[in-house]
Amino acid sequence: MLVRAARHAGGPALTLHRADALATPLPTACATAVTCAFGLKTLPVAAYPALLTEAARLLRPGGELALTELVLPADGWQRSFLLRYLAVILPLLGRLWPAAAAHIALLRYARSGPNLPALTAALQTAGFERVRQRRLWPGCAVLVSARKKPESARKADYPAL
Repeated sequence: MLVRAARHAGGPALTLHRADALATPLPTACATAVTCAFGLKTLPVAAYPALLTEAARLLRPGGELALTELVLPADGWQRSFLLRYLAVILPLLGRLWPAAAAHIALLRYARSGPNLPALTAALQTAGFERVRQRRLWPGCAVLVSARKKPESARKADYPAL
């Protein structure tokens, strides 16, 4: 994925790193933005705090976090269509086009989905504010964005001794 991302990188301002998202070797406060696209589904809910603590460590005060993940629409034809696509069409594509076979597990991930209430709680605990969730068209993905609290706001959270 990093090789493909490097081809589309927006120039020298974007640096890509291969690392464990829960504990990177990168320096503290080295980033203005941290993103994770379709990676939450592979994490147990118990790992959300570690992921978000690491993201907060990497971000400068006021830095932005953006997480995108697959979710099932709540109901209606979109949910039925997505379930059918994941259960029937995607495995067929995997047989015809081997590169698509890597996506067959998406049905299992979609059914379990990210635990958005637990994610929101972990974001707040890790020092993020302005937590927002936005469904992406056609309702099969969610964008969760947040901002790391500025240092002045973080210090104000603690009473003086």
